Order: sequence, then C-alpha cells, then structure tokens
Amino acid sequence: MVARTGILLLIGTLTFCTSIIINLPASLFSGQIDRVVQNLKGLQLGKISGTIWKGSLETKYREFPVTSVSWNAAFFPIILGRLNLDLSLDAAGLEGKSDLSVSGDAVKLTNLDLEINSSFINATTGPYGLRLSESFTVTAPEIYVSNNWPSKINGRLVWPGGVTEIETPLERLRTQLPMLRGIAKIENKEVKLYIYSKSEEIIILSLNRLGWAKAEINHLFFEIAKIPFPASGAVNQKDPAIIMEEKIL
Repeated sequence: MVARTGILLLIGTLTFCTSIIINLPASLFSGQIDRVVQNLKGLQLGKISGTIWKGSLETKYREFPVTSVSWNAAFFPIILGRLNLDLSLDAAGLEGKSDLSVSGDAVKLTNLDLEINSSFINATTGPYGLRLSESFTVTAPEIYVSNNWPSKINGRLVWPGGVTEIETPLERLRTQLPMLRGIAKIENKEVKLYIYSKSEEIIILSLNRLGWAKAEINHLFFEIAKIPFPASGAVNQKDPAIIMEEKIL
C-alpha cells in the first residue's frame, strides 16, 4: 500500500512538473530578445505569445510591414542551455522559414528560405523613388553571427525581372529589367551583396558594422535599363557610375 502510494505521488509530481515545463511562457525569452534588439536600431517589438516551445512574436523594422515570427523549440538543447528553433516569418508580402541555433553569443541560421514580394520592399524604397515588381527569392544555407555581427554568410538572391520605376528630380522613369541574381558574402568584415545580370556585375550593396550602407551602381546597369546617364570621355566604365551611402543602423 505504501509502495503504491509512493508510485502515485511520483507520477503526480512528474505530471505536475511536466505540465509546468510544457506551459512555460514565451515571455521567458524576452531577456535574450531585448539584448538582440539593443543592437538593431529601428526594430520594434510587439506582443509575445504562446510558450517557449511554441510561440510567436510581433516585430516591425522601420517602414517595413509588421512581421510575425513563430517558432517551435527543441526540448533537449534548452535543457543543455542552447536554443534550437524552427522559425517561420509571415507578413504582408513576406513568407519565410529557417532553423536557428543559439549558444551563448553565437547565433547560427541554416536553411533560410524567403519569398519577398516587391510590395514589402517598396514600403521602404518608395520614399527614395524606387519601386519594384514581382517577388524576390532569398536562400542561405548558413549564416553565422558572433558578437552581434555576421561572421559568415553564404546566400543567394533571385529576381525574375520585371517593371521598375525610378523617380528622379527631373522625371519618372519606367523600365523593364531582365532577371537578376545576387550573391551575399562577408568581405573585409562587411556584408556584401553582388548583383548580376547574366554574368555581368551591375550593382554592389554593402553594410559595415557602424551601420553605413553603400550602393555602387555600374554603368552597365544604365545600359541594361536603357536609362540615359551623362558620361564624359574621362569616365572609366569599370568604375561605379553612382555611389550612394546612408547610415541605416
């Protein structure tokens, strides 16, 4: 009788503890999330709901639409002090998924797959006079982040081509661009995205750790887009036709 009572108490205790663990609120992640947010100016956090095992978080970065980030967490890594999450992202004009692993200050994203509609991007490029069409596909087998900055990126971007509107102080231009492909990597501690038309490099986008973004647009881009660009005999066609810089972080 005593043994049976002990077994029932043990089962009851295990059931109670399991219930508590299963229902641990997602808000327990708020400390780690806040540390990330401190290094990303312009990122706003909304409601955190669900549990640490299956939850969601509302985010908004600058002028981009509100994005819902949902996750499923693996049990044993958390017990060992690590986070292994299956992430999914959803917003107006954005769908994506990735695997996320966090251990200390090291973050690893794998199997990143994003489908980004032009409407999502136009929310922030529109005020600068650039509007795109169609959707972008972004894939990255691996992204490593340490000390709050990417240390390794292996990424690809594909845009099928389409109508692009460029508004200048003098006129609004509308042009048809061909398919573009991009390669993302880390060079000299900068995040760089090389954009190609076929095998020809036409644009280089870069971001440094101080938050400065730079766009280098080659002469070939204007030729492909059939946009007139004033040039003189002194211009080296291998140099960028336009360089733009802005602090975004």
